[in-house]
Amino acid sequence: MCIRDRSTWGSSKKDISSGEDLFSSEKVTGHRMGDLNLPKATLSAFIKEVVNDEGLKITPEFTNLIIEISRDYIHTIAGEANRVCLEEDKKTISHDFVFKALTNLKLMDHIEELKLYQESCSKEIKIKGKSKSRETEENEEEMREEQRKLLESIRDQQIQKEIASK
Repeated sequence: MCIRDRSTWGSSKKDISSGEDLFSSEKVTGHRMGDLNLPKATLSAFIKEVVNDEGLKITPEFTNLIIEISRDYIHTIAGEANRVCLEEDKKTISHDFVFKALTNLKLMDHIEELKLYQESCSKEIKIKGKSKSRETEENEEEMREEQRKLLESIRDQQIQKEIASK
């Protein structure tokens, strides 16, 4: 069971039974928790967008608290994914390690939604890849046409030089 004492915002979560750090961002990233921040303006805009749908006003303290909680959430999951990755002797954290981290942290209810999001991102990347390949094909065709025109122009210039020199 994890607890969080409000007087220790920014410190690691501790396991009540052992007092052991469940996550230490300094161990994982070489940075202290306070050294790493999320983009406040982006998160503030997102929070306002969500809250304004309900017609509520928010205080700066509320925004700061949500940002702090979000940062802790991300750091905890990233740290656990890193630990799982290292245990499996891998050097790159993939989505599978994130899913395992969420399972280890007993956040399985997040996995299904993330898998759906991952699928939509994969489809979007494939679509962008296809459109880029189409753009590349179109660009190649345009370049071939331009090259053909340049060669014709050079050929015409050489013919005109030959005519002029006679």
